[in-house]
Amino acid sequence: MSPSYADTVKLVEDNYFHWEFNMRMQLSRKGLLAHIIKP
Repeated sequence: MSPSYADTVKLVEDNYFHWEFNMRMQLSRKGLLAHIIKP
């Protein structure tokens, strides 16, 4: 495995982690807002 390939894999994994984290934060915010707006 070449270093460039390993770096690419790490970059993809980091990007996915940040994307998943951001999605979870957005969903939790929407959930909290919906919970607050609901009577």
